[in-house]
Amino acid sequence: MLTINVAPDGSGQFTTISEAVLAVPYDCPAVIRIAPGIYREKLVCEKKDITLAGAGMDATRLVWNDGGKLPHPDGRPTHTFRSYTAFFSGGSVTVEDLTIANDAGPGSAVGQAIAAYVDAEKAVFRRVRLLGNQDTLFCAPLPEAEREKDGFAAFTTGAQWHMDGTTYRKTEHTYELGWVGQSASIANAFIWDFLNTGDREKLDRAIEAHDSWLREGQFPAGHFAARIVRDPWRYESFDKDYVPDRWKCGECDYEMFKGFAGRKFRRAPDGRILLTHDACNTGTGAEGYFEAYELLQKCGIDKPAYKAAALRACDFILQNQDADGSLVKSWDDDGNVLTKKGTIAAFLILPLITANRLTGDARYLDGAVRAFDYYYSALEHDGFTTAGALDTYCIDKESSSPLLRAALALYDVTGEQHYVAAAEKIAWYLCTWMMHFTVHYPAGSVLAQMGYDTFGSTSVSTAHQALDQYALRDVLSFLRLYELTGAVQWRERALAFWCNACQCISDGTQYINGRLRPAGAQDEAIFHTRWGRYGVPPFGPSQWLPAWPCAFRLENLRFHPDWSIFDAGLTRIQGEISTRGNAAYAKPEDHANA
Repeated sequence: MLTINVAPDGSGQFTTISEAVLAVPYDCPAVIRIAPGIYREKLVCEKKDITLAGAGMDATRLVWNDGGKLPHPDGRPTHTFRSYTAFFSGGSVTVEDLTIANDAGPGSAVGQAIAAYVDAEKAVFRRVRLLGNQDTLFCAPLPEAEREKDGFAAFTTGAQWHMDGTTYRKTEHTYELGWVGQSASIANAFIWDFLNTGDREKLDRAIEAHDSWLREGQFPAGHFAARIVRDPWRYESFDKDYVPDRWKCGECDYEMFKGFAGRKFRRAPDGRILLTHDACNTGTGAEGYFEAYELLQKCGIDKPAYKAAALRACDFILQNQDADGSLVKSWDDDGNVLTKKGTIAAFLILPLITANRLTGDARYLDGAVRAFDYYYSALEHDGFTTAGALDTYCIDKESSSPLLRAALALYDVTGEQHYVAAAEKIAWYLCTWMMHFTVHYPAGSVLAQMGYDTFGSTSVSTAHQALDQYALRDVLSFLRLYELTGAVQWRERALAFWCNACQCISDGTQYINGRLRPAGAQDEAIFHTRWGRYGVPPFGPSQWLPAWPCAFRLENLRFHPDWSIFDAGLTRIQGEISTRGNAAYAKPEDHANA
């Protein structure tokens, strides 16, 4: 047990409680003994097992003065979540024999003034006096946006295992407008929720997220950063000379960094490393800002900067379009083209169509038509689409999804029937990635315990040994095809996609491998074969809880006016899929012995 003494007169190892807490390694149990005195500091304590022991409630006082209505150093109001004097998180914390006070003033003047904010897994307070206003003791998970010291408030890419190995928690600060993170889509879902419920907090969080990206995520050239990363360790291990200015990170950074450790990166003349930024995030980002602009108009809020940002991205897209209609897959920070190959560039078509609708500028529609013709012709010629899976750049299904959406959007704009025929062909290609049967797994496997049904899932790519629920993006497209053609297979497949993707979502009480999942969490992928990786056994989930499955489910709900079709699908299809194809497969125990 580590013991540290704190005293304001210098007789201990430290003169402040914060310094003493920072000196404790996370995994090391520790007792910090605090001498009498007034300690005016804002304390953040996130350790596995720590005790703060004062000399008595009247002798040892921890005091700060933040109020919810008062300005924060980043210029925004402090709000409730950042008004605490002491924030306790991590594993186990014990506090005894001291006072924690927030002396900002009365709540009517300064707003919430929290004394102690407790988000630890176990917290014990003995002989502790708490003094504050309104939310004097606040017990709840700290919103992820509030953890950022610089006020960046976008939605993070997802959750990983906390360092103590017992629970899920954000351990890295990474953000994406599209792709895995879907920050733009989630923010728009919050605006939509406000329109339906009047929940002002949802609206405020959405605007904060969008504003954060506009401050830091759009380059002067007009394209958006593939990802914003605020973890220096992700860079220092492979390029010690790199000093990032805005912590922008290129596509699929983690795999790239692991594989290219020690490799030198492209640098601009001023020494900056030029990372890679992809079409999916720029296209999704532009479309997200167009939607945000229109949603906020319905809220009575005018955000012309959102529309302007999306139009800058669209202009950038057109500037990089070749005469044959092809667009660009990736750029560096300065907007220089890095890669042109890949159907993934079809993500850039949709915002061009929206730009034409909002401005009437024919250039945007012309660019969208030429781009669609190029990528659809390639699909007809090659029989596949490519480069959607950013860690492999191979043949996949994900790159066909924006092409399908583009075909339907162009039909809606032009009324030309050949776009419907093209959409059906693209949809049939996407169906080749769909699982059309139910697999029985060994009784002791995690998938068997979860009751996972493979029917309606989709394979990721030719290089991935996993299934996912990415076809959520295509549910509305398939339902639209059903409306346009009357062909029932499109409705049935749409509902199969939906039902598969609604499996294994945690309600807040779900345990997998003995670990509790937060409410709403869902794994990105299912390892449905004997293949596993990074310590994850076969026949189990990926153990990575990204933002995108939830974002895509919310898109279906907010864009489709009749939720009864989803309810009916869950009632009917779920009952049917458990009986499809079963006769062709052995019993689970036979699989276990194979």
